[in-house]
Amino acid sequence: RNTPLYAEGFSYGDVVEARPVEGGFIVQRVARRGGHSTYVFLLSKEAAESHGWPKFWQPLEELGCRYESRGRLYAVDVPPEVDVHKAYQLLEAGEKAGVWGFQEQHYGHPRKQ
Repeated sequence: RNTPLYAEGFSYGDVVEARPVEGGFIVQRVARRGGHSTYVFLLSKEAAESHGWPKFWQPLEELGCRYESRGRLYAVDVPPEVDVHKAYQLLEAGEKAGVWGFQEQHYGHPRKQ
């Protein structure tokens, strides 16, 4: 289990059906949703070099978010019990400050009526 870094449309905790291909697997469909949402951000070179970005990450971590990364690319897992709207606001704050640029990979939280 992990938070998808490069794949859109599913999140940590989702159960997928996949078929084998040379060198890996291709997801065919999501069999069961786990209720998590995934956002991806690319850390700016300046933020990475200054090591100042953790002060923007810390509030997300305190909410209950976690991440996986490769280089400056980060996949953020927002678990079902975390306020996804608050997490989104914090991601926007980091973007406005020039710390990262982000996008939504998958929104898995229940939609409010």
